[in-house]
Amino acid sequence: MSLAGCDEHRLAEGQPAIELTPESLSFRTLNVFEEDLQRLAVLSIGTASLIISEIRLEGDSVFGLQEWNGGSFSAGGFPDSLAPRDGDQTPSKELVLVFAPEQEGDFSADLIVVSNDEQEPSLRVNLSGKCSVPNIEVVPESLDFGGVGLSSSASLSLSIRNTGESDLLLLAADVALGSGAADSPFIWRSDDLTIGPGDQDVMHVLYTPTQLRLDPVSHAVLADEDTLLLYSNDSDDNPVSVGLRGIPADNVPPLVGIKVIAAEKITGAQLPDPCALAPSDLATLEAEVVDPEGADIGNSHLTWRVEKGPVGSRRLMLVPADDAFHPGFKPDVFGQYTVCLEATDPQGNVRAYDVDAACTCAEANAQAAGSFACPCLQLNVVPREDIHVELTWDRLGPDLDLHLVAPGGEFCSPTQECRYNAFEPDDPDWAKVACVQDGPLQTCRQPNCDPFAAGCADGQECYDDGAGPACHWQRCSGSDCFWDGRNPDWGLAGQSSDDPLLAIDCGQGCRAETFYLSLPESGNYRLMVNYYPPDEGMTRATVRVYFKGDALPVAEYSSELNGICDTWNVAQIEWVDRNDHQVVSLGDSHTELCCD
Repeated sequence: MSLAGCDEHRLAEGQPAIELTPESLSFRTLNVFEEDLQRLAVLSIGTASLIISEIRLEGDSVFGLQEWNGGSFSAGGFPDSLAPRDGDQTPSKELVLVFAPEQEGDFSADLIVVSNDEQEPSLRVNLSGKCSVPNIEVVPESLDFGGVGLSSSASLSLSIRNTGESDLLLLAADVALGSGAADSPFIWRSDDLTIGPGDQDVMHVLYTPTQLRLDPVSHAVLADEDTLLLYSNDSDDNPVSVGLRGIPADNVPPLVGIKVIAAEKITGAQLPDPCALAPSDLATLEAEVVDPEGADIGNSHLTWRVEKGPVGSRRLMLVPADDAFHPGFKPDVFGQYTVCLEATDPQGNVRAYDVDAACTCAEANAQAAGSFACPCLQLNVVPREDIHVELTWDRLGPDLDLHLVAPGGEFCSPTQECRYNAFEPDDPDWAKVACVQDGPLQTCRQPNCDPFAAGCADGQECYDDGAGPACHWQRCSGSDCFWDGRNPDWGLAGQSSDDPLLAIDCGQGCRAETFYLSLPESGNYRLMVNYYPPDEGMTRATVRVYFKGDALPVAEYSSELNGICDTWNVAQIEWVDRNDHQVVSLGDSHTELCCD
């Protein structure tokens, strides 16, 4: 009876009971140093309070107890109690466990929960986990986009597979190009990828060529090549390299580059620096033109243009019919010129150019062969001589002539050239003659004595008029530098460096004349402009005066000339020496002087 009474008393008190859910825990397969969390519910399913006195792990140390009932797990937090079950309500607390392997392998442990459940005072939950690595496989191993047009694009796909046993992680920020180029034509599109074991995903790669590169020898279009590097958590293949290749395939216009390869003065003397041009110098340009598709570019495919020039200049390129790759250019006035070359391939594709992006002469000449960076060339033309004068006018038709009259000289004083046949300058049979003073006149005479025996200077001839042998120069020089005396012998006789030169003599069909003078003697030089027949009609003329090194004129005058023999007395250059000189206006004075 007492035992029965005891049992009835205990039944009246109720019984604690425990249940763990789930009954076992299998963690995800992880890579080294990754972790996974699993949750286990501890339930009170009895009619009395459940007292948890201990929770511990036995087995591999890669498992851990992390949280209990929403807070950090602490062994000192026990015993802990759960209320008894009340109707449909089952009191529970949650245990969070962590699996964090540091090496590969299969791991297991037991979770042991000790409570006041008399039927099951100690419950075990098996824990299992595996540490393995992902294995990345990328197909194909390289991407060849073939030919793609400039500013077009092509897309190819990479299949990324995970043949390992843990998740493969591939972050978009960890994809890079082997070249590291910021302006690469290869672009990839991908989000952060997590690829489970046995799964695969896709990455898209685009090729968008925007420029051409040519082989420096063959000038063939070079392919764009690079390597795509895929960094992941697969330690064995990190990174995976994928070769990339593509080639611009459009029929593109020819590539063009120009430079100045030589320049010479009007005398034929070569300039040490072909970029240091002055008016009347002749510059020889060279064109490098290549069709990337390999077609021949001939003379007829090239078009040269003078796109910009100083006011008054009407200069065009001098393009030989048989060699358009080596044209000439002779500036007529000071200032800045821009010359450009347009090239067309046999299919009609035209290589355009940007005039405002023209290279300087020095920049163009410094370009390596095959750079094709300078289809337009800027030429700065500045004075080289002590005195340089330009004449321009505003209307085609009239023929205006520029005159520089020496100190004390005579307007329209001609110069006789005894050095060559005036009617046939290249006559090989012309005998040298002497310029002999015959009373008030200078005339050409046939030499009749030995210049060496007479002690003549180089360039002189000997003539005996009956008074004995005498030395004479070969040029009868006037005192006016103009169309009938373009290169008189002024200053020291026989020395060409101090002689004036009408470098550009313009007749009908052009509108500019220039002359220059170096090492001038002291004195006052007159500047004059004469209206020459046969055309008539008013035109406005401008005269500009420069001294050595001037980029801008030191004096500029304009006036209207109305017809034949209208002579404009422009100004006077008062020259003492290179440090002391000035230009004085003659007040727009006009006279009726003819120059026949």
